[in-house]
This record gives sequence, C-alpha cells and structure tokens, in this order.
Amino acid sequence: MDPKLEVLFNPGTVALIGATLREGSVGAVITRTLLEKFKGEVYLVNPSYNELLGRKVYKSVLDVPGNVDLAIIVTPAPTVPRIMRECAMKGVRVAIIISGGFSETGGIWR
Repeated sequence: MDPKLEVLFNPGTVALIGATLREGSVGAVITRTLLEKFKGEVYLVNPSYNELLGRKVYKSVLDVPGNVDLAIIVTPAPTVPRIMRECAMKGVRVAIIISGGFSETGGIWR
C-alpha cells in the first residue's frame, strides 16, 4: 500500500473529535464502535464532557497527550475550520470530516 495512505487505513491512534453518547447521533455510533472494535489507542475529544464510558475526554485535540495518526471530526460545520487548524498544530496526519451544514444546507461555505 502507498505509505501516504497507510495511516488512513491502518492508524495506530485515532482522536474522535465530537465524541458523545447522545442517543441517535452519528457521534454516538462512532464513539461506541471505535471503543468496541478499534485495536489501537482512541482519544475522545469533546469540550462538553470530562468522561464517557469511564474514559477521559479531552477538551481539544491539542490536549491529547500522545501522537494522533487519524482525526475523525464529527461536529457541526462552523467548528470544522478551527478544529482542522488545531489538528494541523497537533501534527495529525489524516482527518475524516463527518459533518452537516456545508453547502447542502446553505451553510457557511456559500
């Protein structure tokens, strides 16, 4: 596999930005799935929580103590630019954005 894509398909560490257990949310599905299935280190990030499922939740990706290979961003569109800047500052190598509120809803990008 291309080494540039290796981190996307086989990350050692993942930061889930927008981690939540809010019933019916995409963030809750991803939070539970990562914690149950992912074999590497998972860092939960959400400024609204201190803990989820007995795990520490960081206020920002910048607060995560270790390196982050992959950031999964599950937050509203207006927060994404700031979060992407923080990911760049942290040295995150790859990000996946799962968000609504871009052009499909006449959001901030028009």
